[in-house]
Amino acid sequence: MKQSASENSGFSQVKSFSQDKGSLSQFPRLALVITIASTMAACDSMPDMNDTFAGRKVDYEHQSRDVEPLEIPPDLTTANYDEMMVVPDINTGGSASYQDYANERQGNRIVVDKVLPEQNNIKLIREGEDVRHLVITGTKDQVWEKMRDFWLNSGMLIKRENPSTGILETEWAENRADIPQDMIRSALSYVMESFYSAGTRDKYRVRIEETDQVDQVNLYLTHYGMEEVIESETTERTIWKPRPRDPELEAEMLGRMMVYMGVEEQKAKALLARSATKKVDRAIISRNAQGNSRLVVKETFPRAWRRTGVALDRISFVVEDRNRENGIYYVQYVDPLAEEGGKGFFSGLKFWKEDVAVDQSKYQIKLLPRGDDTVILILDSNGQPDISKTAYRILNLLHEQLK
Repeated sequence: MKQSASENSGFSQVKSFSQDKGSLSQFPRLALVITIASTMAACDSMPDMNDTFAGRKVDYEHQSRDVEPLEIPPDLTTANYDEMMVVPDINTGGSASYQDYANERQGNRIVVDKVLPEQNNIKLIREGEDVRHLVITGTKDQVWEKMRDFWLNSGMLIKRENPSTGILETEWAENRADIPQDMIRSALSYVMESFYSAGTRDKYRVRIEETDQVDQVNLYLTHYGMEEVIESETTERTIWKPRPRDPELEAEMLGRMMVYMGVEEQKAKALLARSATKKVDRAIISRNAQGNSRLVVKETFPRAWRRTGVALDRISFVVEDRNRENGIYYVQYVDPLAEEGGKGFFSGLKFWKEDVAVDQSKYQIKLLPRGDDTVILILDSNGQPDISKTAYRILNLLHEQLK
């Protein structure tokens, strides 16, 4: 059984000095740093972590910019990304700062009225056990620009963006708050920020969707996580593997987004605290008269439409287009690990190989209102019922998210 790298190294790993030239000469300096740091720890307390909204501390602003690329295990497959959504690299010869990023990207930005209206009536909607989204006053372009600035000011770089589909996705980032803190760790981190490293990485996807109301949008947030684990029992080599999404981190970041958009901090906390619901089973897989599988969601069409969009985000499908009037999401699977040069989590299910055509990674997700219920069908890229094993497994993945 594979063990977590955090179990093997106390979760935070001290970066090795033996990898540098003249590493032996580093020891006197290291001893001096420890002495100075210990003295500072005794004389002064470390700065408090950022205040929290959902009990989950985050600190992406002070992460080291020389974090090594994730080393992806070889048993996970790769999928193609939509190149239109990939943000060109900046200044690959050095580390990236917010100012560098902003300056280089300024020429390609869409010019819009960035003044977002006061968010006195912002709503936090909770649908299901851990599905939340924001209802925001403003145009799609206004909210887009605000969210883009939010991520950059939070210490996160943007990996891909597509204004037409309303998607913003960040780079993988280290949450420095995940590093356990004691007196020595705090002191060393205070003097040498990159001395310790967390065994986790996070990235986020924001999807902004217009509503039926004028100048009102829904904002959906999805978290993706990785953790560092020992590759096998016979080696100390570590690799990165997917970890479950963290609803607490999603709630925490939603709270911070609300404050960034002008909501008072106490009001944001109150909205998060009130957004609790009781879990009920609301989706079942059944067969129609022709024997084809379908997903029956025990919710009206508007609610099922919103929750299906969130579910697609969580199972790593990118919504390329949508037609709410006809109840169709046009989607393509995008492997969240593909840019790391390794194999991805979803393909580990080993069902993509069963379909011959490469373009079968594109689908239409069709929603049909049936009174107080909504029926979900999987269609191929031509809009015909898809009865393949792949389509059935996609239906099962949606069921897991919507039940």
